[in-house]
Amino acid sequence: MKKAKIKFCIADVQSDAHLICFNCKSLIECFYQRANFLVLPKPVKLRNSVFIPDLNFSKTFWKEIKRCRNLDLGREFPPVCVNEVIDKIMNLSYSKREIKKANQIKIHFEKNWNKFLDVSEKVFGSSFKNIKISEIYIIITRYGTVGSFKILKNGTKTLAYLSARVDLPKEEIFLSLLLMIHKYLIQNPSEVGEDKWFLEMATVDFLRKKTDFKKYMPKVEAKPTNINLSKLFTTSARYLKKLGLNFSCRNIFLDGNENLIVNGIIFDNLLTPKENLFLKTLVKNRGHVVGFDKMGNVIWKGNSYDKFSLYSLSKIVQNVRRKIYDAGIKNNVIYTLRGKGYLIR
Repeated sequence: MKKAKIKFCIADVQSDAHLICFNCKSLIECFYQRANFLVLPKPVKLRNSVFIPDLNFSKTFWKEIKRCRNLDLGREFPPVCVNEVIDKIMNLSYSKREIKKANQIKIHFEKNWNKFLDVSEKVFGSSFKNIKISEIYIIITRYGTVGSFKILKNGTKTLAYLSARVDLPKEEIFLSLLLMIHKYLIQNPSEVGEDKWFLEMATVDFLRKKTDFKKYMPKVEAKPTNINLSKLFTTSARYLKKLGLNFSCRNIFLDGNENLIVNGIIFDNLLTPKENLFLKTLVKNRGHVVGFDKMGNVIWKGNSYDKFSLYSLSKIVQNVRRKIYDAGIKNNVIYTLRGKGYLIR
């Protein structure tokens, strides 16, 4: 990777249009929804959010994005979709402040790139030396997630594509790079929102906090104090509905006999006893946060002190999300509020 050519795309309409098409395709595939991401029409400084501008996309746009087989940033999307986005964002010019911030991200990257590579070689060893990337395209933009990335083969060349948001700390670009490298080195990497994806994120979280990578990483997120998460969940649900991606949590309820109904299916026998307790507790407290400790007491009762852990609880959540998805509810309906607990709306 040390020989890779770095190319920056700053406030570039063409690159932004491709990124928005990529984001919309990820929405169609429910990757963001399954990963508990907030889908918002305005940027918010939260790692689990994606900014997709409200462009009143046409029916043709969604039809062609749905038909498109491309799931990767860096590959081509239907020209009719790309051109529609270009037409609609052409006049949404970047402010001087955004351009200044984009250049700060670029300067920070160039200053620390070789040092970051040295740490990567130290942590990952010989496997890192075997990564042969010819070019890295860095899209500095106002759209999308904190950072999207993909490594692709193009003939004899291996290319990497990476995005960074101008409204977020400049260090975020190195976190995205770490995610990209880790995903490249493991076999059978997952898509956003799959069960394996959460485990991959946990591994990268350890690397950024406990190894020399921490010198180049953004500070660990504190609990946001000036952000109304409950309001954002509602905004995200309404925006998904406006985009035609219905928010389906009302298809999960308890009938008169206390049976758990998911998308018209009696779900009790499809869940383990612990999973059943978890989901029923959320449904009974719909719209309210159920704290981690409270959920632990419900599931493990008197043994919660010995058996409860956030890891074991997160595995239950992953399994329940997967089974709800398999039942036909493609949008994520179970939200994790960092440091607080779980919520279903």
